[in-house]
Amino acid sequence: MRAGLAPLALGVALAAAPSPAAARPLLTTYSLAAPDGGTVVRAIVAGPGCPTLTVDGRATPMAVRADPATLPPRPTASAPELSKPATFPVKVCDATVPAGARRARLGGRVVPLMAAAPRRIVVIGDTGCRLKARRSRRADLVGGGHDQPSAARL
Repeated sequence: MRAGLAPLALGVALAAAPSPAAARPLLTTYSLAAPDGGTVVRAIVAGPGCPTLTVDGRATPMAVRADPATLPPRPTASAPELSKPATFPVKVCDATVPAGARRARLGGRVVPLMAAAPRRIVVIGDTGCRLKARRSRRADLVGGGHDQPSAARL
């Protein structure tokens, strides 16, 4: 009877052990156009390692693009006590999917791939402008104050 319980206990222990995917929870994914017509798939994960992307039924390992990090404050025109370090607590992983791939999945999610002939392009940009502590609230409300001469007349 004891010999029969050993495989059962081993099976329960393996089932209870965290899977590699559980060790790195997938927070989100996104896709970018690759220069060759393919798709760059990125994953934001919390934890060690990168997930495996499945492309047309085949496992494709993802590589680390950026590890978690804390960067010191950059010099700014604001007072030093108003600046803080940039904290990036998550890991970014990526993999390139070749043009012509039909399906991609990551962590149970379907990942959108680039169309062979895109009909619509969306571009989202950020100027990267940082607000300065000495700017007026009125300049913020009317969209001025980015070191523009017109902001001084408000």
